[in-house]
Amino acid sequence: IRCMPHVSPASKPSPRRLRDTLVLLAIYGGAAAGAALLFLGYRVHVHHATFASRGFFWLGDLHVDDDELGFRMRPDRQGVAVLNHGLEAPSRRIPVRTDQFGFRVPLDRDSTVLQPGGLAAVGSSCTFAHGVAAESSYVYLAGEMLGMPADNLGVCSYSTVTSFLLLRRHIARLRPAAVVYGYGNFHVERSVRPRTDAVLFQPYAVGDGDGCRIAPPPF
Repeated sequence: IRCMPHVSPASKPSPRRLRDTLVLLAIYGGAAAGAALLFLGYRVHVHHATFASRGFFWLGDLHVDDDELGFRMRPDRQGVAVLNHGLEAPSRRIPVRTDQFGFRVPLDRDSTVLQPGGLAAVGSSCTFAHGVAAESSYVYLAGEMLGMPADNLGVCSYSTVTSFLLLRRHIARLRPAAVVYGYGNFHVERSVRPRTDAVLFQPYAVGDGDGCRIAPPPF
């Protein structure tokens, strides 16, 4: 004989109790959804305010994350650097084009041709020639005057550390006859900080006893 367990009526939830539980769950769910929407709205506002406060910005997905460098120019891209008041003045929207390695090149240059044995220039905004056409950069003009190919490895906001690491990555491929570093004293200041500004992380120099080492980007 199989004995069936006895279930008392008191062990079953009443319809009212079940309804109260569902109402409570709905309240908690609504509160969680409201908090999530509030947080999302706050983040959208922060990102919009950050973007709106910038004096200049980039269009065309010209930059990419890099595990070693923090960030670099994206290869084979064409975009625009919008300077201060660039929304109102077309002359302050500077076309930017990169070749197969992410180096800045003139708009009409064949970006698939590599000519070793030329001039390789590293640095930040001055080398990149932020605010002017690639043809007006000291890198391009020096190559023209010397009659040799010139590769512009400058990246805006770079430091001594990131300039060195980018050159080290490409020097065997470029085999340059000369290397020029467009140096500024602010490169040293950037080199000892883990971020160049509020949002850009980079590798940086850390004192290690009597020597120095390069720490990777925090993020």
